Amino acid sequence: MPAFQLNVGRPLQGKQGRLSQKMADGTVREVTLNLQWPSLQVSCGGGEAIDGDQLVQNSVVQRRPQMDGPGGFCFQCAHRSGGKTFTFFAGSQQDRDEWCERLRQHAVHHNLENGYVVSNKLLGSGAIIRHDNGE
Repeated sequence: MPAFQLNVGRPLQGKQGRLSQKMADGTVREVTLNLQWPSLQVSCGGGEAIDGDQLVQNSVVQRRPQMDGPGGFCFQCAHRSGGKTFTFFAGSQQDRDEWCERLRQHAVHHNLENGYVVSNKLLGSGAIIRHDNGE
C-alpha cells in the first residue's frame, strides 16, 4: 500500500465541445474535445493525432488574449518540459475561460507542477551576502 494516496473528494467538472486548432504550419483544423476525469479524448478531422491524456497530464494551460482574432479566442497548452505547444481557439471568451479553467483543474490534479509557469529567469546570483558575526 502506498504511503501517500491522493483521493479526489468530488468529481472534477468535465467539458465537451469543438475548438479550432492552429497547426505549426499555420493551417487550422477542427477538433472535438471530451474532458471527463481522469482523461481527455481528442477527435481530429485529420493530420497529427493528439494524445489527450499526455496533454492534460503534462501541460500548463494559459489564456492568450494577445492572439485573439477572427479565428476566435485563444488559449494554449504548453508541455512542461518545453516540448510541443497546442494552440486552440474557442468561439467566445466565456468558452475559452471555461476550457482554461477546466483543463487547468484536471492538469493540476494529475501533477501539481502543471499549475505553475516556471521560467529560466535568474532570481539572484548570491553574490551579495551580509554576514553578521555578532560585533
